[in-house]
Amino acid sequence: MEEEITSGEITRTPAKFAGNFSVLLQLKPPHFSRDYEVMIVFSEGMNELNLKYQLKVTYVKTLEKARIFRLERLSPVYINEDLPDVLLDQLALETAQVFYPLLLEVDFDGKFLSVHNHQEIVGRWPELKEKVKEYFVGPVTERYLDLMEKGILDQDTVSERFKNDLFIRTYFAAIYKSYGVDYRLEEQVFFPMNEEPDPPSFLCRQEVDPYLNVDGDLEIHHHGNLELADFEGDYKADYVLDAGTRSIERIHACWNLKKEQLKSTDIMVFRTDPKAPVQEEAAENQHLSSLVYLDGEVKQKRGILGSLFRR
Repeated sequence: MEEEITSGEITRTPAKFAGNFSVLLQLKPPHFSRDYEVMIVFSEGMNELNLKYQLKVTYVKTLEKARIFRLERLSPVYINEDLPDVLLDQLALETAQVFYPLLLEVDFDGKFLSVHNHQEIVGRWPELKEKVKEYFVGPVTERYLDLMEKGILDQDTVSERFKNDLFIRTYFAAIYKSYGVDYRLEEQVFFPMNEEPDPPSFLCRQEVDPYLNVDGDLEIHHHGNLELADFEGDYKADYVLDAGTRSIERIHACWNLKKEQLKSTDIMVFRTDPKAPVQEEAAENQHLSSLVYLDGEVKQKRGILGSLFRR
């Protein structure tokens, strides 16, 4: 059994784990709801692009084989602190509203599985489409809306788009599992980056700190190296979890890829709402951008969001 350790004047408390040194998410609806600010920085050579938005994540319920979470947009997407000013970026921002509120199915390890409320999204589309057409006109708009509609009507396409969303891939990651007696394990992890046809694979060492940090939170650290012949690269991530519920307080993840020149992607997620009282966070049973751009083959100037989020 771990004991408190003291370093200088700081005493660290041992973390509590389930069987086989497992980290398990322990939530009870409707008390779990978190507001987050998300910042994503794309760097390539001397060029840098910053995206920022806010959203709310709410735990809804547990099904037989998955949990349901609801995502709600609290702000538009800002590009380098400004709203989009390119037509396709503006269309992407406006039409993305059709997805929210967004319900996701997530497995008990914390990994995204699929979009749960596809039919609701399809039902919202006609009204939003007409509203968009009141403000945007022309052949580019018509072509964009047609392609968007085709993507929305196909459930697999919608789930695949969100599977490749950087926030969802990072926040809904498989971090709730057994880390073993050494508090660490190695696994292959994949991330959708840089419009590569196949997502880069990282051999990732995942470690959970057996002691709570100075704020009384649990930390999980990822260190990965790229497993792809044509690239050099690495991945690092720090997850900070509430010690009681194991819900995410903040994340900082960074990917570096180098082929002809270095490309870096940083994502920072942190809570903007105050912590809820512990007594409201009763444990569950022990059963344990985001913007989406469905642009197809539009051949006009894409703008920043279009080039980043198309596949």
